Amino acid sequence: MERGWRKVERGYNTPMITNLIWDVGGTMFDTYPATTASFLSALEDEGIHAPAEWVRALARVSQQHCAETLAQTYHLDYDRLWARYRAYLKDAPPEQQPPFPGVREACHAVIAAGGGNYIATHRERALVERLLRHHKLDGLIAGVRCTSDGFARKPDPAMLDDLAQTYALDRGRTLVLGDREIDLLAGQAAGMRACLFGDAQLSFTPECRFEHYRELLPMIA
Repeated sequence: MERGWRKVERGYNTPMITNLIWDVGGTMFDTYPATTASFLSALEDEGIHAPAEWVRALARVSQQHCAETLAQTYHLDYDRLWARYRAYLKDAPPEQQPPFPGVREACHAVIAAGGGNYIATHRERALVERLLRHHKLDGLIAGVRCTSDGFARKPDPAMLDDLAQTYALDRGRTLVLGDREIDLLAGQAAGMRACLFGDAQLSFTPECRFEHYRELLPMIA
């Protein structure tokens, strides 16, 4: 894949961004090492040693997909595996889940432009708030929506719609950030713009994709 920020031609004539809606795991914070380690520990409790890179690849699709695949592959009880995984993840130190380089600068840029930063994530609210507090990002986030609040999972746009309605967001100037296809599909379903962080393979061409948040700054008003 060509490295760096890429934007399709139609993007040059669209409005500048004033709001960002962040995914958490793999987008705002580098949580994959902790996620992978937690799944591996849960498997080790069952006497199973799985390849770390394979588990990481499964987790990049989704945590549920990873748990389902592991349970089917090794003939494990899904609920028990999921509970053990969540227990290990809950104990994962926040310092081992740092924000990606440039996240703080992008958040400040949006606020300076008169907009806001918001979060829509599958992760439990307590874990999200713990990461934000530890890394001193909580003061930069205007609103958080989690599936643990009762919202449907992405690509359903329910969390994004609720943020837009609650904070009167201009959807044409709101960019959804995620590292997976479901994040971008949710953004599109909500009538927002969507950008891929990282090198995930998609079934469609996103408005833009980038590998460092400094490449996002030119899109912010």
